[in-house]
Amino acid sequence: MRERGIVHRAIAVCFALAQITNSSCYAAPIKRIPHSIRASPSAVPIFGVVELDGIISDVKYPEESLNNHEEGIVHIVVIANRAFVLRRCTAEGASTALNKASCEYIGAQYKKLDDDKLLPDLPPREVTMKWSLTSDALAAIKVFPVLLTTNAAQARYPALSLRNAERGRSVATFLVAPDGSVQDCVAKGASPTLDAETCKIFLTERYKPALNQLGQSVAFTSRRSLNWTLHDSFDDAPLPRR
Repeated sequence: MRERGIVHRAIAVCFALAQITNSSCYAAPIKRIPHSIRASPSAVPIFGVVELDGIISDVKYPEESLNNHEEGIVHIVVIANRAFVLRRCTAEGASTALNKASCEYIGAQYKKLDDDKLLPDLPPREVTMKWSLTSDALAAIKVFPVLLTTNAAQARYPALSLRNAERGRSVATFLVAPDGSVQDCVAKGASPTLDAETCKIFLTERYKPALNQLGQSVAFTSRRSLNWTLHDSFDDAPLPRR
């Protein structure tokens, strides 16, 4: 009935205009478009982006969360002892799947076996992971940088740091350029001398650069750390990142 009313009004207007303009009039009936053939928006690929303390990370987005379009910010608290053995990890703020994935990623960077249960715990460490979705193939990373060459195993403890008994974990943030070179290194966490030596080592390294979803080489901000000890060796470890 509503469609007939619309048609009748259209015909009345059309005939009124025809009398004024001395032209012919034809009003076509309105046809309802079947639901089955209505145009539907095309499927847009969705990519996951994960930031760890503000830096994009190579964490794999859970397939379940991608399918359910889950995103959010996860607040993580990690308890470990002085040997970097994981004691406890709690995560909250997003979905169950994202909270679980956050603790699995952070926890994997710590030792699992407790060789010395008498060692005291370190202060709680807080980490933030931001899980987000994007349809921008240029912004989403498909392949993360891969380290090709490093001189870390041949590096020597700085003489000044030996004399001053300096030790600690030096965490470096740097840019892996599209050509695979390392640029703009900044390190902190140990001593000024050890932090400078950490960047000196990393700046000589070469990477296979990151690729976006279109297969283009792109710059990528990365983070790694060196644990300097006083028994004339150190372990090259990607985390804990702080």
